Amino acid sequence: MKLPCCSRNRPKANAGSRRRGDSRLAVNVPMSRKEMRLRRKARTRRLVRWAGVALGVIAIGLYARSLWRQSFRGNPEFSVGRIEFHSNGGIVLQQAAAAAGIRTGMNLMELDLSEARSRLMALPRVKDVKVERRLPDRIAIELTERLPVAWITSAANGIDQRSRLFVDRDGLAFKCEELLREYMALPVLDAAEQPVVTLGQPVDSAPITAALALLEQMRIREWSVLCSVSRIDIPNAWTLVAEMESGPVFTFHPDQLPKQLDRLEFILAKTRAAGRSVQTVNLQMQRNVPVRFFDAVAEADRPSAPPGVAVPLTETNDVSFSRAGKSRPKAAPVRPALPAPAARQEQDIQTILRGI
Repeated sequence: MKLPCCSRNRPKANAGSRRRGDSRLAVNVPMSRKEMRLRRKARTRRLVRWAGVALGVIAIGLYARSLWRQSFRGNPEFSVGRIEFHSNGGIVLQQAAAAAGIRTGMNLMELDLSEARSRLMALPRVKDVKVERRLPDRIAIELTERLPVAWITSAANGIDQRSRLFVDRDGLAFKCEELLREYMALPVLDAAEQPVVTLGQPVDSAPITAALALLEQMRIREWSVLCSVSRIDIPNAWTLVAEMESGPVFTFHPDQLPKQLDRLEFILAKTRAAGRSVQTVNLQMQRNVPVRFFDAVAEADRPSAPPGVAVPLTETNDVSFSRAGKSRPKAAPVRPALPAPAARQEQDIQTILRGI
């Protein structure tokens, strides 16, 4: 009868191997002289190889630099002989070349294009610039100037048009050095309170910004009568008084300009259809808008005058854009029904015309 084997009676097969492994010692054997000599030689070869590569790169660079100087920088064929200049404003070639540091006769390759562009961009009137080399002997400069849209004046502070302060469409202020003939016809923005004007920076004034917006919107609209702004007075922060070249004067509030211009366009169209000419309109109020008309004197009704006595050609009547008004005995013609806002404006206009 066999007895079951017990695990504790089994011999451990790896006991001897563990004892043998535990008896091993970690011994650091130093390199031999021959091995050390071989390692030093390998290190020296690597250093010599990298030093040769570095010397070769330096030699090639020096040769390329010498070749560059002989072929381009020292070559008189690459000296600046002509400067091509294009601009959409009043800056002239001499002024632009002096600002960029470019002169004829200098070597074309010595010119730093980025530096020349930065110096031109520092001019307040310059909006964008391109500077290019055009081999063998030309430099091209293309300027995009900020074109003025209005003068800035302040009669209360002694700033007039002789100061030559302009603003462009973005409201950026600059001083015009070259006064062109077309600049004399620009509208004038006259602020009672002197705005903060820093050349090359936008004008920090909300009324000035609103006046520029009014100029732009009046320019892009199609009017039934001639509406060309010659002057905008800014007596305070809530009033813009626009004077037209043809004589009428329109008063606006700086806020909600499109709605006020819509009402003005409606008034001008209706009064023109009725044969009347508007002299002044105050659009600051949404209802009861004050309107003044020019009254043309008929030739038959004009009294005769002795020779040498001047007779006025026009007269003015003050009326109010209001519902209240006396109607004429003659009945008005029947008109088709209009939408509520348009019908109200139509009724107000007819009230004005009947009340004159």
